[in-house]
Amino acid sequence: LSEARLTPLIGALAFGVTGQFLNSVIAAESLRLAGQPIALRSVYRIIALGGLAKFIPGGVWQIGSQYGLGRSEGLDFRSSMLAWVEPTAFNVTVGGGLALLAATSVDYGVSPLLFVALAIVSLGASTNPVRHRIYRLVGLAQRVPPASETWTGWPQRFFLTVAIIALTGLGGMLVIEAFGLPNPGFLGCVAAFVGAWVVGVVVFPVPGGLGVREGALVIALSPWMSAPEAALVATAGRLVAVAAELLAAMVAVAIRPGHTRPGQRHRPETTSSGPK
Repeated sequence: LSEARLTPLIGALAFGVTGQFLNSVIAAESLRLAGQPIALRSVYRIIALGGLAKFIPGGVWQIGSQYGLGRSEGLDFRSSMLAWVEPTAFNVTVGGGLALLAATSVDYGVSPLLFVALAIVSLGASTNPVRHRIYRLVGLAQRVPPASETWTGWPQRFFLTVAIIALTGLGGMLVIEAFGLPNPGFLGCVAAFVGAWVVGVVVFPVPGGLGVREGALVIALSPWMSAPEAALVATAGRLVAVAAELLAAMVAVAIRPGHTRPGQRHRPETTSSGPK
């Protein structure tokens, strides 16, 4: 790690912080669709500060943390859950689908047709009608108010997620470049870094996917580098990701809370106004 070039790591850090902000935009749009418009800076505080609790073992502390922050920003429990669930759902489904499509360009010893089929399923799960059916299936329907069970608001959030995935792939390229190791290119990094992130999220009880994400990344990078080299990249990638989250949290602390307008807390908003 001591031999890493600093400039690419700083670039990867900047991409990570930008991704945090884009997640907040997705959450704010989801809340608006659910009838609870709230200032973007408030959603950013919930996402950036509440997300740090995922590193506590147990997998439930992030929910409690974001609920407490949501209450302080004028949201009820259902809306606080929505601010966390929707960006995560989009990142997992869209990110997983794009990582699978990117993996078709890599020789993993698996039929590209299988990757394409799984990608179609994953991307289809991101659509509003399917996503909300999944919420009902896993028992979240009573906790998460449906932002919309039509296609309303889906394209905007889909393309915001695509931007986050692109930043993740570019960030992965920069982390590898920092050590002068063989670079898989953009598609290879999307397949490896985004795919590993999705695996880490799915293993929910593990704090922040710690260890699981790194193991998946070592396997995903195996076509280009040795296991020790991939482990070095995975460790550096984790440190950059944690640094990005800490930096985003510091920015969130410096931001003044921005509540919903008086009289709109804890009750649906029927207008079509967007986040302040």
